[in-house]
Amino acid sequence: MAIELKEYKLDTVFDRSLAYTPYGVLVEHYDGEAGVCYLSRGEHGRPIATVTRGRKFEYGEPLVDLWVHNTKAQVGHNLKLLLATQNALGALVMPSPANPAGLLGGALVVGVAVVQFPSQPVPHDIAVVIIAKATNTDIIYIGGEDVTTATGTPLAAGDQLTLKVSNLSVIWAIAGAAAQDLNYIVEVA
Repeated sequence: MAIELKEYKLDTVFDRSLAYTPYGVLVEHYDGEAGVCYLSRGEHGRPIATVTRGRKFEYGEPLVDLWVHNTKAQVGHNLKLLLATQNALGALVMPSPANPAGLLGGALVVGVAVVQFPSQPVPHDIAVVIIAKATNTDIIYIGGEDVTTATGTPLAAGDQLTLKVSNLSVIWAIAGAAAQDLNYIVEVA
């Protein structure tokens, strides 16, 4: 059996032939946005599969004229495909992800102005746990950069929230009063 690795930087919108006729495709790595990268038969063919990490496509016949499409520039993101170039159904196995190397914890003081979490990449499929301190006197609201006390997910004193994100910096917080505390912990590579 022959396995080929194809790697793509997703910094631009593109339509590219895989230049192989594989019997199977395994998405080994994809850290881009959901729903914007897909495979098709032919350059202008309808999508046969949306790209997500760990997804496997196997066929009993070669996938003639297989193309990969990236419909949105995703600066800094990557795609890696493993291609089975001989008929070897069942031979494509998702590699085991490396265990995270450690824990990162932190604290934020949140008030009536939005506060952004620090920039810290989070490994795929790892969640960050956010905990409002039990001594808080008001609600903390969690959301994106446009979070408000009306739109955020509320955390009362002692509440916790678990989120899967690619970077802590996509999380923002605001409170109904000054000097409200929260802690967070996440496994890191």
